[in-house]
Amino acid sequence: MTVEGTVRAYTSDTRLQIMQSLERISSTVATAMRASSTFERIHGAPPVINDPEVASWVTRHASLVVGEGNAKEWEPVSVGDDMAEFNDRVPGVYFLLGAAHDNATVSSRGIEGHHNARFDWNEDCLSLGVEVFVRSAVDFLS
Repeated sequence: MTVEGTVRAYTSDTRLQIMQSLERISSTVATAMRASSTFERIHGAPPVINDPEVASWVTRHASLVVGEGNAKEWEPVSVGDDMAEFNDRVPGVYFLLGAAHDNATVSSRGIEGHHNARFDWNEDCLSLGVEVFVRSAVDFLS
């Protein structure tokens, strides 16, 4: 039997603890069933952690683009992305763009998320993201 999955956590230490627990549980269950187990860790990107100062700065610029009250600093969300590698080296921010159509259908599962054949995103949001980047970069360089 093969079990596969991803582990996401808000800190690298927590992720390591989860992986160690999964390995211990796998071994213990296999022993109890008179079987053997092999646990393979494939390390993905670490947690994406925004720099608070950069996040506030970009939020201010995003507010100029999408209107006051529409750009929000969220509680942490679990994203797995190579951006984490950059943020480990230099202060940075990973931000999300609302991409739902104004008339998006909400099912019992909510609006369909990324990595789903039914995901239908509003490409008009791309220009908003570009404008946030440009305003932030111009202000940073001036």
